[in-house]
Amino acid sequence: MASNVIQLPPRSRQELGPASLAFYVRIGHNDHKELLDLIASGERGICGLVIEAQNIPRHRELMAEANRKALHLVLDPKTQQMATIGGHSETLAALPWGLDRHHRLTDFDGAIGRSRAKQMVCRT
Repeated sequence: MASNVIQLPPRSRQELGPASLAFYVRIGHNDHKELLDLIASGERGICGLVIEAQNIPRHRELMAEANRKALHLVLDPKTQQMATIGGHSETLAALPWGLDRHHRLTDFDGAIGRSRAKQMVCRT
């Protein structure tokens, strides 16, 4: 490792308190391979990963390794993109809470809306 690189101590899930700041990495479509290598190399400065919902199947191996290393995993359910006409796509429509059009506020009303919202919470 280069002499100008400072290794940060690991921070477990338990060490992070409500007032703590932490370093999270958003994983792009093809970033999982590099992140797997980085985690395997002993990188300890990352506290968690942000996984985009449409990439969960592609990033399963990375998610499993992150869990083994006690990193936080954060789901980005892509709700902002799903609510805009220009942001909606076939890939997002295929998500369990997706529709064949952009979301409207009324899509989350009543029992059906609560069910749709539940699908975005605690998915692994």
